[in-house]
Amino acid sequence: MFDIFIATQNIERFRNLIALEKDLERSGVLKELLVREEDKLSAAHVAKSPDFPWNT
Repeated sequence: MFDIFIATQNIERFRNLIALEKDLERSGVLKELLVREEDKLSAAHVAKSPDFPWNT
């Protein structure tokens, strides 16, 4: 659950930073970090799911 909170906060932060960033290279790095955090959030939701093998 803590992982979901952190990933959600990071996603919000990266989206805000991307919106403000003028440098294309830095924007690209921020977008990569955003995708990684979105992947972490998805994985955290899957792991929390009752269908996940360790949760049965």
